[in-house]
Amino acid sequence: AKGLKKEKAFGYARKLLGLARESFDQETDAQLRLKFAQEHALCTYKDPDLPASDRLDRALRILDGADPLAKTKNQETLGLAGAIFKRKWEVGGRKIHLERSLYYYLRGYQQGPAGDLGYTGINAAYVLDQLAGLEAGQAQSAGMNSETADERRSQAKDIRETLGAVLPGLADQDDGLNRNYWFLSTIAEAFFGLPDYGRAGEWLK
Repeated sequence: AKGLKKEKAFGYARKLLGLARESFDQETDAQLRLKFAQEHALCTYKDPDLPASDRLDRALRILDGADPLAKTKNQETLGLAGAIFKRKWEVGGRKIHLERSLYYYLRGYQQGPAGDLGYTGINAAYVLDQLAGLEAGQAQSAGMNSETADERRSQAKDIRETLGAVLPGLADQDDGLNRNYWFLSTIAEAFFGLPDYGRAGEWLK
């Protein structure tokens, strides 16, 4: 399944993971079952062979069935739920989906940026900026300023500052992170959004 994902063959990976999960029984380790469900949900929502609305709803059902979304504190589950609802917004343009995406990302971020190397935090900041842009545009069209948009931008800045303070220290503790593309990109993105282009450039290099 990992090999298929690298080739972006998400449809085959989805089917394979589904078959693997069907083979599990009551004795299967709970963490293993959850890991497979998360991978199954990921490959389902990224499968281009399925209609967009269908694959996104399917992925949510897989996640919720394995790790109820209303209660979970698992950052991987919360990050996937945030990504799925963000994709729902990209497909349908409904602001409510972007707001739901934010809630999941924020819940993941609240568990601590070290746990997921800043993934949910950097995405929460991105979604906050997207919502701020939408709200500011609507307010401007009506001849008003949006205090909500200002608050969202301020929250996004706070998250990025926290990531910029916490994540570089993780790289000092674990040299392997200095070869982790997504981790380095997350730090660079945090500094870029502050904006601190000098430090962003250092991490990109």
